[in-house]
Parts: sequence; structure tokens; C-alpha cells
Amino acid sequence: MAVCIGPRGWFCYWFINNKKKERRAEHSLVFEGHALVQSGKLCYIHVMTMMKRFYKSLWVALMLGVLSCASTPPVIEEGLSPMELTQRAQEAMDRYDYTTAIRYYEAMLERFPANRSVWCEATYGIAFIQYKQKKYDASAQRFRELLKAYEGPDGDLLPQQYRVLGEKVLGRIELQKVK
Repeated sequence: MAVCIGPRGWFCYWFINNKKKERRAEHSLVFEGHALVQSGKLCYIHVMTMMKRFYKSLWVALMLGVLSCASTPPVIEEGLSPMELTQRAQEAMDRYDYTTAIRYYEAMLERFPANRSVWCEATYGIAFIQYKQKKYDASAQRFRELLKAYEGPDGDLLPQQYRVLGEKVLGRIELQKVK
């Protein structure tokens, strides 16, 4: 066994069980500038050189990881139906990709401005995402806008599930403000 002690208390233990490994270790006494003395004697491996290489490699790997995670905004294809846009927004929410989900809901608002049920669904979706992001003021404002639409003359014709859900989440937001 050989013990290697480097700066800052870095320890390397080399276990040599048989002659073949021992010969291999003897031949690698100087390997890429790293000195190795075996049989229990103190040895100094240029740990700083190894650590610099390690940190450089780690930095490169982290940068590649960051760059690969940096995504461009999705291109929302033309010709998608409201149901397809909603499905893609829900899939984005399931991935916790709230920015993409909001983009899909905003596309629904832009592409189908005359369809009030689509407007309710998209407005609720954006408000709920803002609630999940703890943007309570913006979320409450959107929920109030949604609920105001139900007070109008065509309120009975709008999908009622968004009214019920909007009232519940708005109540939770009001409780958050009290705390």
C-alpha cells in the first residue's frame, strides 16, 4: 500500500495486492508529471495540477450543461386548434415550464379573440400559472377580470368550471394576503 499526501490534506490510497500490479506501479513512478513513491513512503502527487484539470473539466461540463438547458422560445405552429394549444400548454405546465405554457395561452388569446370560451380557458390558465409562481397580485387581477366576464349578459353561456375554479383560487390568494 502507498499513501499519497498532497496539499490541503488530500489523501490518495494505492492498494497493491500482487506483483503484477506492483510492477505496473513501479513503472508509473512518474506519470504525466505526477510523482509516486510506493511502499508506505510519503509521496507528493501534484494535486494542484490534477485539481486544476478537474476544475477546468468541471467548468466546461457545467457550461455545456447550462448552454444545453438554455432553450429558445418555442415556435407555436399556425393552424393549431384551441384544444391542441391547450394540450401543449398543459404539457408545458406538467414540465414546470410556465413560460412556455403562458406563451401557448397567449397564442390562444391572439388567435381566437372572438371565442369567449377559449378566452376564459386561456385567462384562467395564465392566472393559475401566475398563482403557482406566487405572483399573487397579477394572478388576482386576472381572476377578477375572468369573474367579471361571468357577470355580463352572456355569463351563463361561458364554461362554468373556470368561474368556480377562479373563485376558489382567488379566495386562496385573499387568504395569502391576510397572512
